[in-house]
Amino acid sequence: MADFASPFPKSPRKIFTPNPIVMALAQVQFPTILAISGESPVAFQELVRQKFPIFRERQGMTFQSGQPLLTPVSQLGIRVYDFALPDGTLTLSLAQDFLSVQTSQYETWNVFRPYLELGIRALIDVYKPSFISRVGLRYQNLIVRSKLGLEGVAWKELLNPTITAELHDEDIGPHVLERFSNLTLKLNNNNERLTINHGLVIGENNEQSYLIDADFYSGQTVEPDHAIQSFELLKRHSGRFFRWSISRALADGMEPRLLE
Repeated sequence: MADFASPFPKSPRKIFTPNPIVMALAQVQFPTILAISGESPVAFQELVRQKFPIFRERQGMTFQSGQPLLTPVSQLGIRVYDFALPDGTLTLSLAQDFLSVQTSQYETWNVFRPYLELGIRALIDVYKPSFISRVGLRYQNLIVRSKLGLEGVAWKELLNPTITAELHDEDIGPHVLERFSNLTLKLNNNNERLTINHGLVIGENNEQSYLIDADFYSGQTVEPDHAIQSFELLKRHSGRFFRWSISRALADGMEPRLLE
């Protein structure tokens, strides 16, 4: 695949062990289709049921195009249909203006992508959206030092100083107890953006950890059949960003394996 414009430097693609991704979510938004909320999605379920046999219906939030992924506007009682794997680790959700796939046990893009493709294809075949108004790909990475054998290693040794300035200060850094920041970047000239929420959090066993919540999205209108190509571009940005945001010491602690 040809190179593309990105503010983050090109770097070898890697798989990390343990995987720091604790949540991955892909979402497409489209103009409201009342038929989705007006009747049970029987035909849609038939197309995805072999992969997603578990079904449930719930009341959900609505979303505003152009805002960060999963930014609620109001509680409107919108129907959301969830189709899940038997073990509940991955869910395909359908509502009158969006479709999403979310997992708490992300492996690789090549494993995640077929579920997303299945959902988008079923959406196109059954409901025929006129266009996709927004594509979003979100990863939440949680760095837990004890799981990496890095207990006692200062955060300034593990993270890029560009986004963690205070933690790299010789005097202040060791005393920082709480820190959380928000930043939105333009990725290129095609209306692709990245919103980063990151900082220190208290995780399991009351351990101080670092959360990197990266939301990549494009508000450029695309044909439904081209949505996956948009996700591929966002995925390339996401890999470059994460590898840029961590230090060599942290990358080595996650036992990187080059991805062919």
